[in-house]
Amino acid sequence: VLTLSLALSSLAAVAKASEIQFYEISSEIIDNKITKNAVTIALIPGAKTLEYPILSDVTEFNWKANFQANCTMVRKTASSLISCDVSSINATARTLYFNYLATGSVREIEKNNRWLYSYNYLTSVPVSALSVMIKLPEGTVLVEKETNETITGLLPFSPTDGDKRTDGRRIMLEWNRNNLTAGENLGFSVFYEVVTPTGISPVIMGFIALLGGLVL
Repeated sequence: VLTLSLALSSLAAVAKASEIQFYEISSEIIDNKITKNAVTIALIPGAKTLEYPILSDVTEFNWKANFQANCTMVRKTASSLISCDVSSINATARTLYFNYLATGSVREIEKNNRWLYSYNYLTSVPVSALSVMIKLPEGTVLVEKETNETITGLLPFSPTDGDKRTDGRRIMLEWNRNNLTAGENLGFSVFYEVVTPTGISPVIMGFIALLGGLVL
């Protein structure tokens, strides 16, 4: 019986005993505390089971697959274990999708509305393609290198070849890697700060500041 297992620790994944064709994770940071995660895993035919431990508190877990599968999650102290029967996968139907909320990957830096999101990916088997997307909360920006080097030494994001973009409301960073070898360890981090309260545009903030000045 061929078993494929993954482990997630502060968004660090570990694969074991098989090969992954495609692994994608999108993490949206909510209120600087919780991440809303969407995971896509395309398996190599031959795998029978999938074990996916998450070493953080997980809520609102749900899953789906494009083949007949069965997934369950058991919550433990500060961790959870997702187990799936994937024995019916074939060459054209072999993809799993997970969605869940998690805590533990974001921490405040210096108690001044600056936050660090960190992600580490470790695989013990080959991965043909890895895609990582991080979405910052609304009302936040990256901390510039010139500023944070003198305070914490942290880069705005790492690795520095991340693709930075925006949807007009929030900043997003994406990394893509191909042909990962067994034992490879990849770390991802984003250093950001709050600039306006969530949901309030800079124009409105300026208007409020103007009104405050008139009152004074």
